[in-house]
Amino acid sequence: MNYKVGAISGKFRLLHKAHKELMTRATLENIEELYIVVIDSPSIKRYSSLAELRIAIGNIMTDIDMKYTIVISDKEFDSVQELEQFVIDKAGHNNILMFDSKDKHQNVLLDNKFITCSASINISSSQIEANPYRIDNYENIAKEFMPYINKKVILSGTESTGKTQFCKKLSNIYNTTYSPEVGRFYAENELGFDDEAYTPKDFVFIAMEQMKQDKLLNMEAKRCLFVDTDPFVTLRFLYSYYEEYAERGLITPEFEKEYEDAITMLDTLCKTYKYDYVFLLTPDVPYVEDGIRWKQSQDVLNARFNELKEIYDKYSVEYHVIDKNSYLERFTEIELQLKDNLFHI
Repeated sequence: MNYKVGAISGKFRLLHKAHKELMTRATLENIEELYIVVIDSPSIKRYSSLAELRIAIGNIMTDIDMKYTIVISDKEFDSVQELEQFVIDKAGHNNILMFDSKDKHQNVLLDNKFITCSASINISSSQIEANPYRIDNYENIAKEFMPYINKKVILSGTESTGKTQFCKKLSNIYNTTYSPEVGRFYAENELGFDDEAYTPKDFVFIAMEQMKQDKLLNMEAKRCLFVDTDPFVTLRFLYSYYEEYAERGLITPEFEKEYEDAITMLDTLCKTYKYDYVFLLTPDVPYVEDGIRWKQSQDVLNARFNELKEIYDKYSVEYHVIDKNSYLERFTEIELQLKDNLFHI
């Protein structure tokens, strides 16, 4: 028998492989459209926004090549009959085929209009939700949903504190990706190494390009994305850039206006920036010259660190100071904090 609409319901707090298989198997039946009912209420803990859940489901259904509709219910259903009526009201007709993954409902509800789809893999939603970042649990999450629960880990600080090398090493250890510092090579790629060519708007471009890069690389990440800077750091560089121009007497009304516009833009980016964990590295380790930056005095580095710390405090950013005097000790402390406070393993 052909059915106009098939229907699946669930909270979908974490979209995992069994959910994905249920959707796929449902589309093998003779239905024209699949209704996916997402049960949502303030008491339900979600690991993503509803918008992100919609995107993940949409990517799955587009790949399956089946027409679908996502509807939100603010209450749970006491029976499949109640769910069926909800879908009938939404779809505008009663030619409905109900699907469910719970064997206990079989042969009790809706004769010939109810199909139990048992997943080929045994997945416990409660087990995954207890710690989705434990590697065996994470691997059972639908790949389309992974980017929306990945943690963004920022390594921040002044020059030569270990950020870049730590990002590389941590991404190798955690089998994930990292996002390099865009501003580090901006002068080379956009300005031909001419520092004099910088304008205030370049700092906005750097921050926006960094956030775009982070988003793209997060699509390939596993559990977390390590990031080698953030818009707060870029804002600190803009402050320093302005101070240098002021000391040289180069401030013009046009420059001042562009600087104020850049501050406004970076302020908005800082206020809306999303992160999960920030490591703030102090400049208390040997300085390493790399051909791009030049050695600064310890007093200058300390002043820059304090400026960055004040910016984080201004925007109420929670950060974790790493102040060990050796790179090995710093790396060890970061690893311990990741395991204990981020992944809980």
